Parts: sequence; C-alpha cells; structure tokens
Amino acid sequence: FRFILERADLRSVVGKARNEEASRLIRAEASRPFELGKGPLIRGKILILGSEENIFILNMHHIISDGWSFDIFLKELRGAYNAYRKGDSPVDLPLMIQYADFAIWQRNWLQGEILEKQLEYWQKELDGIPEVIALPTDYARPQELSYSGGVHVYHISKELLAKIKGISESQGTTLFMTLLGAFQVLLYRYTGQEDIVIGSPIANRHYKEIEELIGFFINTLALRGKLRGELTFCEVLSQVKETTLNAYAHQDVPFEQLVDHLQVTRKINCNPVFQVIFDLHNQKNVPFELEGIKAVGIGVVNQITKFDLSLFGREVEDGLILSIEYAKDLFKAETIERLARHFVCLLEEIVLEPNKDIRGYNILSTEERQQIT
Repeated sequence: FRFILERADLRSVVGKARNEEASRLIRAEASRPFELGKGPLIRGKILILGSEENIFILNMHHIISDGWSFDIFLKELRGAYNAYRKGDSPVDLPLMIQYADFAIWQRNWLQGEILEKQLEYWQKELDGIPEVIALPTDYARPQELSYSGGVHVYHISKELLAKIKGISESQGTTLFMTLLGAFQVLLYRYTGQEDIVIGSPIANRHYKEIEELIGFFINTLALRGKLRGELTFCEVLSQVKETTLNAYAHQDVPFEQLVDHLQVTRKINCNPVFQVIFDLHNQKNVPFELEGIKAVGIGVVNQITKFDLSLFGREVEDGLILSIEYAKDLFKAETIERLARHFVCLLEEIVLEPNKDIRGYNILSTEERQQIT
C-alpha cells in the first residue's frame, strides 16, 4: 500500500489554543477507527506547530503490531532517518522469516496432540470459574458497554519497591508474581470472592527467529487464584508462582480459540473468562533519538478501556508507576483513586508481615482510619 503522511498546519493558531487544538487532534486520531477489510492499518500525521516544532502521530492497529513491535518500528525508523539525513540509504538487515511464515508454521504446529494437551490443561484449569468478578461498582452494569475509559496514575516509592523485590527474592518469585499476588488479595478483600481470574498479556516471542519481526504475537493468559482468608500472603504467592509457570508452559493457544473451546457464553456487556487485567511492563524504554532533532514522547490519556479494570505497572528510576484503567460505565474516578490507595496500603502491610493471614491486612489509609474512629 502507499503510505500517506497527513499534515495539519497549526501555525495560525496562537497561544494556549494551539496546544489545545493539538491535543484534540491527537485524541481524535487515537480514537478514529480502522477499516479492517480495506486498510490501511497504519496511519501517520504531522502537526506543524512552528518552524522548529512538530508533533508526529503514528497509529497502528493492534492486529498488525504489539508493544514489542512498536519498539522495533521506532528503531528502524530512527536508523532510516539518520541514514537519509547523511545522504545514505538505510541498511535493511534481512529477516530470517516473515510474519506470514510464522503464522503458517503456528497453524500447522498447533494442532493434533499438541493442541489437545494445551486445551486439556486450560479446560481443567478454568473449570467452574465464576462468570464475572463481583467487584462493587458505582453503577449497574449496562446492557452494552460503551468502552469509555478513564485512567488513574499512582506512584510507588523506590523504598517500598525495594521491599517488594525483597519479598520476591526470599520467596523465589518475580516482581510480576508478587504484584499479581497482592492484586489478587486486594480483589479478594473487595469482593469476598475466593475464586478470582485475572487476565495477563504475554509477549509470546519465545523463538529467536521472531524477535525482530513486526506483527501481532501477544497472547493473553487467564491466571486463576483460589484464595481463603486463612492463607498467608506467602502461601498465596506460592500458588501464584505455580499457576503462572504452568500458564507459561501452555501459552500457545490463542485466547480467542480458548474461549471457543470452553464454550463460554459471550455477552456484549461483559468480557468472557476475566474482566480484570494485570500487566507489568518490563521492556526498557529506549529513547527515540534522531540526529539534529530533540524528540520527546507525549503522554496521551487513554479514553477507551477494553476491560472493567486494568492495572499496569512500569518500573522507573524512582520507583514504580501504577496506571489503573477503568470503565466509566461502572466506576467513578474517586472509587479508582481509593482503590489505588488501598493497593499501596496493602503492599506496605505485606512487606511488614508476609506470613500474616490475608484477611488480617489493613488496606485503609491513615486518613480513612481516622475518619472511622
């Protein structure tokens, strides 16, 4: 296809209005749907703010890329730009395979006994799961979700993160597992539900040949937790470790195929299998540097959410950034802000007494406790 880089000249708009218009155009581009049957599935736009200031918007549909792919794209774009600037041609390293080759290989490999064993594991693992997580919501679940979303960002200090990592090290788990276990406990305390299923994306690139390919490789795993009040956090963490490692060993079945196999009843107002997501971003943020240009990323607030609740963690120099995306159809902003505070309070309790029963942890902030007393 022929890639067209659209342009929007905002130089005639002055002052604060220029930034507001740029933000509006960015949000509009981010929410503009793609035509899957027609394409293109990648779009680009330049917002011209001044003689030396521009905003580059790149929008790729998830069906052709994932987070890993985007880093590859930026690396290749940087190489091509810097080469053209010097009057050279970009050096395109030959790929071992193409995405279509992988898709054909996966389709041929994931069948017969291999597919049956993976599906058998998931059938047993997810047998009898609850239809929906019983989170207390501010609004009744509508007949159809609008997918309108909000986001709340919270910061975990470097000192608390170090203590959480200490728990992970002592229990032989990863930071992801420890945070997932704590999130399970929080949801258990919120719902009283002893059977909790949380979805978690996985890169699904466990072959060297596909590490440099742009494409949609990511899969989503359903991680089930069975909690009881008398369990200690260390016992919960041991369960999380076993569940997660088993899920990794059976990660090849595409989630959509798994849902069909489980014959889960699909509803337009509720995601099948799980309605809550947890992910810890462990990819290194490689700075996007162009010769002769200062490039700075622009954060955009996500106004769309695919799930009721999504918790994303990202490690930074001074700690951990938690981003909670939520469905505005179900939750008020203040409810999610309170949930974030409760999660941090829970983590502070866990690092102090990891062998305490999970029903005994105080998840209220100091201010909330003072209000009660």
